[in-house]
Amino acid sequence: MFNFGAGGHTLLRPDPPILNATTSVWNSTQFEKAMTVAPHIVLIMLGTNDAVSTTWKALGSRYTADYEAMIAGFKSLPSKPQVYALTSPPLYNGNFAGINQTVVNTVLPPLVHEVRCACCETPAVKRHTPANHCPRIPPRTHPHSHTHARTHTHTQSLAHSLSLAHSLSLARCTHLF
Repeated sequence: MFNFGAGGHTLLRPDPPILNATTSVWNSTQFEKAMTVAPHIVLIMLGTNDAVSTTWKALGSRYTADYEAMIAGFKSLPSKPQVYALTSPPLYNGNFAGINQTVVNTVLPPLVHEVRCACCETPAVKRHTPANHCPRIPPRTHPHSHTHARTHTHTQSLAHSLSLAHSLSLARCTHLF
């Protein structure tokens, strides 16, 4: 299993240059590597950093198109991976770090569902469940060290279930988040 998450990066492409090109996952070394490992399963959970109020106001209308383009890129790989669109965990602390809670909790989940319907043969996967049932999650955007292991274990369990369901090798599971 490969984790090509790029903390602080956006799904939105940096064109027009309103975004710093170094903050887009499209320009990250992690994304470049993810495209070269011949994955069988790809889990994508992006959007929280796109929900920064200034970014979302300027470019949010492109979220669906950029997500669809990313899925198309993975699906065009020779390994023909199953691609799963995951919803981001909810934001519990208002507008933490400028990230708009309403966008993360209310706007993004239906958009991920829309992308899934347009691009994937597979269902959107909600990641809200482990976070909602974890009383120690601090009021921030991402789990910290004491909850990271539980979140990672859930992701591994999800990937393992998907690999069994599709008779695919978990060794070639790639996730971006």
